Amino acid sequence: MGENDIRVLLELKKQYKKITATIVEPSPDMISTFKENVSNIGALLDGVEFVWYTMTLEEYMEREHVVQQFHCIFLNGVIDYFKNLAESLKYLYKSVDKNGLIAIVNVSVNNVFSAMCEQYPNLMFDFEVVPTKNLIPILDDVGSRYTVSEMEAMVDITTCMQEDSEIGNLMLDIFTHVANFRETAPKDLVDDVIQFLTSPGLLLHRSDDSVIICNSRDVIVVHVQRP
Repeated sequence: MGENDIRVLLELKKQYKKITATIVEPSPDMISTFKENVSNIGALLDGVEFVWYTMTLEEYMEREHVVQQFHCIFLNGVIDYFKNLAESLKYLYKSVDKNGLIAIVNVSVNNVFSAMCEQYPNLMFDFEVVPTKNLIPILDDVGSRYTVSEMEAMVDITTCMQEDSEIGNLMLDIFTHVANFRETAPKDLVDDVIQFLTSPGLLLHRSDDSVIICNSRDVIVVHVQRP
């Protein structure tokens, strides 16, 4: 948790000596892991002040009666969890200073989560992928200038083939959004999911040593424009 956010902060540190990073994340475990990763970076993040909120964006919106202003907002794989996509994006747009930006990393059509939701809608009933095309009317409505590009990515799922692999089983939990999926799901469903993950639509490479699938992302950069 926080690895990509830290990479962004390290890049910003090259231009700005002091940065205030506001982190909004509802999971205490995720916050704890994020803080641990920050601690491991050490002096490289000197000058960065972190403000932590263990809550959802909706809870943060209700808490902040005066809209706080930011120069940059980074949304990495989170818009699928917004209860009201349009309301949340418009709030975030208002929260960015003039000439600031919002960077959104979203699943693309060539992504394992998109494929899983389409293939197993009953399994992933509590999770719905928001396609990038659904963002466009909202961004057009606020009158923003934006760019959309696909960032090709891949993920090594070799350990998912190994029943006794802790990492592989955790990856299956992430892909299915079901805790302890291999232990609790029927064996035929587990086998079917693994077979699907290695199907031609996702599979990029397979050998005796590794199995690699497509996990691309869309990157939407929103440039805030105000008088």
